[in-house]
Amino acid sequence: MHILGLALGIAVVLLIGGYVAGELQVNKNIKDVDRTYVIQSQWSPENLGVYYTTLGPLATTVKEQFPLLIEDCYRYTIASTIMSSSDGKVFKEQLQIGDSSFIDMFGFKLAMEIRGLHLTMMEVFCLNQ
Repeated sequence: MHILGLALGIAVVLLIGGYVAGELQVNKNIKDVDRTYVIQSQWSPENLGVYYTTLGPLATTVKEQFPLLIEDCYRYTIASTIMSSSDGKVFKEQLQIGDSSFIDMFGFKLAMEIRGLHLTMMEVFCLNQ
């Protein structure tokens, strides 16, 4: 009985340790993560928008006005859509609509490239969790 308890304890410690190690590695592969910032807003009047959003052209304007301070910017739009499956189920999904500068700005590698088709020429790409 003692060995079973010890084995269970060690297994739980290893699971928790693996989870913590995975969480600490989340942003390790993002290019210049220590120099990446998110612009957030304090809306007036309150509840006009959510805190993690700001006016669309703000990032581009700041980049243009401070070219020595801001190297690049990425802007996206949050949207919702109603989808239905072939079996008739209807559900709502959240979308993040952006452009392909996301890949280069954060240094992501493409898992698959189509020969002769560069990402800048593509109209759509999708990242899944």
